[in-house]
Amino acid sequence: MNSGGNNNNEKGVEVGIHDILATDAMSEFMKQGWAESPLTGITPHPSIAYTKARRDKLSKQYVGKRLIFPSGSLRVRSNDSDYQFRAHSAFSWFTGIVASDCVPDSLFVMEPTVSGHERIGNSKPQPPANDKG
Repeated sequence: MNSGGNNNNEKGVEVGIHDILATDAMSEFMKQGWAESPLTGITPHPSIAYTKARRDKLSKQYVGKRLIFPSGSLRVRSNDSDYQFRAHSAFSWFTGIVASDCVPDSLFVMEPTVSGHERIGNSKPQPPANDKG
């Protein structure tokens, strides 16, 4: 056990980091040999052109307030199957993520800043393995 010498809890039990730090060589190796990403050819939904203006208008109405929009959850239909997922209207309205592009149980957060709000916590497609973003 790698305790790291950290004594950072109430009972005085040593708690340490167990993750092995990845070297640059290991990181480069892990980016190789993956199948092609199915995320090619993605085009933005037409509503994307309007979402920034919608968020800006909302930001002006709720200055200094954190705004949270859940996408919603899957709903059970008959004990062994779920209804087809549909994101909450407010989530889609402010993010532009609609229909099957949305992930259940995700959140869209507008964090207050000096100049309005910063958008965070938005679920998005997983980037390809060779992307550093």
